[in-house]
Amino acid sequence: MKIYSRDFTVLTKEELKEWEFLKEKEVVHRSGNLVVRRSKYREYPAAVRHYESLFPNNHLDIVDLQKIDQLTKLTEKFHQLIDNPNSNERSILNWIRENSAYFIIAFIHARKIRFDENAIINNYFISNVQ
Repeated sequence: MKIYSRDFTVLTKEELKEWEFLKEKEVVHRSGNLVVRRSKYREYPAAVRHYESLFPNNHLDIVDLQKIDQLTKLTEKFHQLIDNPNSNERSILNWIRENSAYFIIAFIHARKIRFDENAIINNYFISNVQ
């Protein structure tokens, strides 16, 4: 499964050209074989940032994760969804996919939070795994 419709394992000619241009701009000093660079990673085209990651088609981009207002709104909607007694696991997963809110899954994974499989979804229970 991949979370984007585009295949980020292949870059366009324009993206490659922009990436090469920015890599040259990163060089701040050359001394013999030594090259000193200042990273311009966040200025790379989004496709390049995905391409360079270990999992290009499942990469959560750092630039997207800094859009605090957008993420806050999605988080509030997510809380409304899980507070709804009619929500079930499938509707939650569908909502995450439809709203591209994959950061929620990453947060749950990073915090080692799990939903208790034995709890009824209407009375959801979240516990921290130590």
